Amino acid sequence: MAIPADVTDSGQVADGVATAYKSLGALDAVINCAGMARQTPLPETDDASWQETIDVNLRGTFFVCRETGPRMARGDGGAIVNLGSDLSVVGLGNWAPYCAAKFGVLGLTKSLAAELAPKVTVNAVCPGPVDTPMLAGLLAPASDADAAMEQTVGRIPLGRIAQPEEVADAIAFLVSEGRFATGSALMVDGGATAI
Repeated sequence: MAIPADVTDSGQVADGVATAYKSLGALDAVINCAGMARQTPLPETDDASWQETIDVNLRGTFFVCRETGPRMARGDGGAIVNLGSDLSVVGLGNWAPYCAAKFGVLGLTKSLAAELAPKVTVNAVCPGPVDTPMLAGLLAPASDADAAMEQTVGRIPLGRIAQPEEVADAIAFLVSEGRFATGSALMVDGGATAI
């Protein structure tokens, strides 16, 4: 079932989670993957774009965790996976709001892993660049999009960007097989943060 909701609106998140519980009875896994990114130099980062980036990437993750985590902990437990980024652990110029939000996602993940244990695991998957419309949209404004892609790939030791299925595989591992992992950040970045 699909329950549309704006993750930046705590009321919509609460209503959506209540609807899911009413219809499904329980949640075994929660994946926080709503996100957005915008590359902007610091002097050009206005209040609205800063707030939107924090709201979608960090507040939205918090709101969903706040509504689902305690219920899962009181029930049969489960797994929460938050989507971080390779920019959750390294900084990159012109990405201050996104880096701040994604660093926050890791802090939130670790805190909730401690708070919701032992019945709920909370982990983060941190992809590098992924072959998605979001990445294409980020590269499109460059004067030479092909050169921008080449530069992006150039910082990845495996020499390519990830496919969405590879990120999904990491998430599936954490909700099914990775039962002793909690508070961790699984880097799915082709080695970008290893160098």
